[in-house]
Amino acid sequence: MQKSEKIEPTDVITLRNMAGTYELMKNEKKTLEYLEKIIKHGNTEQRKEARELIEMVKNKYKE
Repeated sequence: MQKSEKIEPTDVITLRNMAGTYELMKNEKKTLEYLEKIIKHGNTEQRKEARELIEMVKNKYKE
């Protein structure tokens, strides 16, 4: 997946996959980093979903 990101660093599908992978690895910092990239490069719906996911991730790690 990292190769995909290097080829097309603004591809929202790749960014979402990276965020999901880091979430599975329990890496909050990297998960949030990729969700922020979606906010920067995504359309309105994608940005909305990324913001919702950011809140979920932050709440999950706050516990």
